[in-house]
Parts: sequence; C-alpha cells; structure tokens
Amino acid sequence: MRMPTLVMLDDAVYKWFSQLRTSGLARGGEESVSLDGVEAWFEADKDDPGFQILTEEEIVASVTEEAESSEDEKEKAGDTTQPTIKDDNYVAFSDIKPASKYHYLIIPKQHISDAKSLVPEQKTLVEDLVRIAKQILEQTGVDLSDVRFGFHWPPFHSISHLHLHAIAPASQMGFISRGIFKPDSWWFVTKKGFMEF
Repeated sequence: MRMPTLVMLDDAVYKWFSQLRTSGLARGGEESVSLDGVEAWFEADKDDPGFQILTEEEIVASVTEEAESSEDEKEKAGDTTQPTIKDDNYVAFSDIKPASKYHYLIIPKQHISDAKSLVPEQKTLVEDLVRIAKQILEQTGVDLSDVRFGFHWPPFHSISHLHLHAIAPASQMGFISRGIFKPDSWWFVTKKGFMEF
C-alpha cells in the first residue's frame, strides 16, 4: 500500500492555512478555536494523515471482501432483509448511513472513478446498475414508484469509485437526506438526468 508523502509547508502558507482553518472551524460551530489549537492539531496528525491511497485493484478488492463478509454474517444470522447481490461484474450492499428505510449501493467491479467519467458506450452499465437496484428493492417489497436512484456528481462524493444509490421509500427521507440526494441537482444526478449524456 502506498502512503502519501508528507509535504512540509513554509511558515507563511502554514500560518495562512491555519488561520483559514481556524475561521472555518469557528463558523462551523467550534467555540474555542485558536491558532495554537489548530497548530497543535496539525502537529498531532503530521505522522498519521488519516487516509489511505489505494490502487484501483485495492478499492475493488476491499469492497468485494466487505460484501462477501457481510453476506456470510447475514447467512449465519439468518438475515434475509438486507439483500446483497454479487456477480462477475457488480456488487450491491446496504449503505452504512441509510437515507431511508432501504438504502443500497450498487457498484461495478470495473473501476470507474465517478459518474462524470462515464462515456456513452457505458450506457448499458448504468442500465445494469439500475436493473440490479430494482431487483434488490423488489426483494424487500418496496413500492418502486417511491424510490430514488442516482449518482453523486464530483466533487460531491466521498469515494472515488462509481456507485449507484438506491433509496426507498423516498417519501420517508429526512430533511438532510432529501438535500444530499436532491434529484438532478449540482451534486446528485438521477438516471433520467444522467441518461441524456
């Protein structure tokens, strides 16, 4: 696994960034933010950047392993309410932070960084992702007229591997989830808005 190289900032850039971070934290609700506190925070994290840089193959292997272990755990527990689909090309599993009662991620095993990276020749891939999402939701008995399918548009995604969100019932999504998964917004595109590419 490659680890990122720590870049040393010159004093002026460091101070500017620290002040920027301080004001941002204060606006974000942190009450006792000081330049010294931010500098201490940077110092504490300098040897542990808190993230990993993975190759495309490592991302796919990680997700596949998670889906397989999750499926094994469900089989042992007799849980049939959380379907997982796995085949040669796709993996599907429950989102760890569901936006509604049912929230699944359907991903291709082929690495594609995000929806913006897709080309017209991959239209069938998008159709396959939606077909699998519908299969999963039908297994749970969801009304398919109350669902939301879509992709986060860069830079508004947390992982750089294409994944379709399948959320149901959409009518039961909370206020924040409705904003995060707002159809055909700058940050979340549905199949309808996306298939026009």
